Amino acid sequence: RSSKEVSTDQFSTGSNPDHVTILSSSSKTTKRSSKEVSMTSTPSNSDSSKILQKTIKIVSAAAEVKKSIMRNSSEYVDRDGGDENSSTGSASQTKKVSFRYSRQSFNTIDTERIRSYMREYKMGAERFLNDRFNKDGRVDVEEIYPYTGWTEAEDDSMNETVWIAGHEFASLTADAFRRPFMFMPDTLGAKQRRILHEMALSLGLYHGSCGEKNYSKTISRRMVIAVHPSGLLFAPGITRPPSIPIRNCKPWFYQSSSSDKTSSPLSPNSSITPVKNNLTDDAQASFQPSRTVVDATDAALSDIRRLVSDPSRCLRPSIDKLDFNTLLSLNLTSITPPSLNDLEGPGSICDFFLINTPEELATCAKELHDTNPRELGFDLEMANVSKYCCTTCLVQLATSEKCYVIDVLAPGVWAQMRAHLGCFFSNPNIVKIGHCIGGMDVSSLHRDFGIFVVNAFDTWEAAKTLKLKQHGLASLCEHYGLKDDGTYAKLKSVYQRSDWKKRPLEKENVRYARYDVRYLVLLRQLLMRDLCRTQLLGDDSETLRLALEQSLGRASENESISSAEDDDEGYFTPTELDHSGQSSARMLVAKAKKKKIFGTDDLQHHENLLKVLKSSQKCCTQIWTHKREIPTRCDAFRNIQRREGPRWLSCQTSVFEELFKWRQKVAIAEETLPGLICSTELLVSIAYKCPVTLQELKRVSFFLPELMEEANYLGQMLTLIKRILKLEGDSKRLKKLDELEMTEAALSDNTAKRENHVQTSVASKEIANVQPRDLRFGMPFFFRVGAGIAIGGVIAMLFTRRRGTWR
Repeated sequence: RSSKEVSTDQFSTGSNPDHVTILSSSSKTTKRSSKEVSMTSTPSNSDSSKILQKTIKIVSAAAEVKKSIMRNSSEYVDRDGGDENSSTGSASQTKKVSFRYSRQSFNTIDTERIRSYMREYKMGAERFLNDRFNKDGRVDVEEIYPYTGWTEAEDDSMNETVWIAGHEFASLTADAFRRPFMFMPDTLGAKQRRILHEMALSLGLYHGSCGEKNYSKTISRRMVIAVHPSGLLFAPGITRPPSIPIRNCKPWFYQSSSSDKTSSPLSPNSSITPVKNNLTDDAQASFQPSRTVVDATDAALSDIRRLVSDPSRCLRPSIDKLDFNTLLSLNLTSITPPSLNDLEGPGSICDFFLINTPEELATCAKELHDTNPRELGFDLEMANVSKYCCTTCLVQLATSEKCYVIDVLAPGVWAQMRAHLGCFFSNPNIVKIGHCIGGMDVSSLHRDFGIFVVNAFDTWEAAKTLKLKQHGLASLCEHYGLKDDGTYAKLKSVYQRSDWKKRPLEKENVRYARYDVRYLVLLRQLLMRDLCRTQLLGDDSETLRLALEQSLGRASENESISSAEDDDEGYFTPTELDHSGQSSARMLVAKAKKKKIFGTDDLQHHENLLKVLKSSQKCCTQIWTHKREIPTRCDAFRNIQRREGPRWLSCQTSVFEELFKWRQKVAIAEETLPGLICSTELLVSIAYKCPVTLQELKRVSFFLPELMEEANYLGQMLTLIKRILKLEGDSKRLKKLDELEMTEAALSDNTAKRENHVQTSVASKEIANVQPRDLRFGMPFFFRVGAGIAIGGVIAMLFTRRRGTWR
């Protein structure tokens, strides 16, 4: 049988149930052939017999390996008590058992089988479209797809399935080809869906995803493929991915970088260093921050560095004090956790305030100004595109009485953040409390809004200094008595890595955001209590050390302490103190033991507290600096080069590098980050296929960035690709490109009413597929080797027998 017949039978069940388990018959045929060879051939020659036995063992071992791999397909049904080749059973139990395969990667055999499955679907669906072309050779989508919508009953009606790598694929029947789209299994994990997207890209299929991204253990994302661009629009739940309104949310660090007339070369003492670039073209010059950004950054960093050099300045006189009469019995149980039923809105009677308009932001600033808070907890929720690109999506503030959740992506809010909230963050008399602020919070506030954090307290640094077992915020709250039945930990596991660009915000998202700042103000007091309790309320030796320092004075401190020794039990024993000094010191010891309230003068000499304050101020100096991404060193480019090997041509590298420079130029013009224009992964995929029409570009990514579509950047990109292909001088590409341009010119009259001409899609498809892969379904490598050895052994025995050496 030919490979085409074998591959067709694998994915179409028909009436024969033996085809449900793929290649089950092929493994049996291999074993039967090996048995026939062993029965018909009984060589007496020892060498020939050994060769034959080894050949039989290799073939049998290969068949067993194949059977063990295919056993995954029947494992689900076996647990339900069904037959190995039966596809019936409980759907819920099947999904529950197959979930453990959603995080596993595909092996080589499964990858080729899935690729063959998708290729067979493409051939069948395109054959269905070709049979229904109009007389003009055009596609009328409404006549071809008289499709009203997808329902669960329709999906369940296609009960004939194919098991591949532990996942249930729909069988490729005539009904499947007539549908405008094809769903992939909903049990695929994120990594497996990414592999299938790469397969669809290489095969020239339109592909997308339905459902919402869910980072919990439940799978709610599903991949869909189609052979026509309009087919994906019929798929339920397929929507444009959430994006950031770039032109309304321009980062402060990048604003006015090209139009600032007052900008001048940076001074040698500037805190911001320019990014060097090896490009010689003036249009591709590296980004240079404006003079306004440089001056504001230098002024703020000078204030922060003064606090780093002397962290005792962070303690405010008559404000920062520790009252152990109340702190010793204080914990987080006194604070009510955030609830979905809390009152929301401005005013002191409400629990939190969700801000969506500039007017509400002004109301928030007025409330903060009127209450004059001494501490301000803050946290940020961001969308991390890559290590070179990050955007703030939500800002949370908390005082001892109220929480504010600010939606910075709402219209008009982003531009007013610096004017309304910058003064509170730069005020050293207000302590800003955050958890691990040196990670991305400080740099994001600086990059997006031009806000600098002066006088901060990092709870993560305090937990590390106290040598707690876990330093996470949820664990820290649990350590200090938070009892919410694990709600905070559950919310963090689900929403910490959620897509914060999505709007409108859900109630659970807002609740999790409130959790992150609800306990920060009280946590600072509890952490300061534990940092200072050892020295303030320690044993006699520690108390005597403090008393001696106060009684002897700083002038003779070094001399007195150096002449003191520790005894065997570790107690402090002065050796050269007179009787008057000893008596005064012990009087101070007794006084210190009775003292329960300590002010700034008592706190500014404690090593652990000053250590935490200094490290917290150092975190405030970690501002944003522009990072230049090298195109040939990015992970996506290296991965595709490694995967394609010699099939990756030099012209594709040229396309990628030119697109990379073009994106940098667009980012400078739009005053934003290059990663927000389009991702580097998208540029790599475009360079891989080299599309020259919008239809072919949709095959790479069905939903393109909104800014590129609104500002007509897609036309610039396609023109750039055509120019590079002509400069490279590839004869095949130039020939197809000329055919495509002639076809587009001939059909320019009717492009608004109809879809692109069939010849246009065929020509552009051939351009994108200059390096065709050998995607035909074939037996694995070890099967080929085993079959070759078996055939060679049989030929050798027949040859020796004919020569008369057979005994």
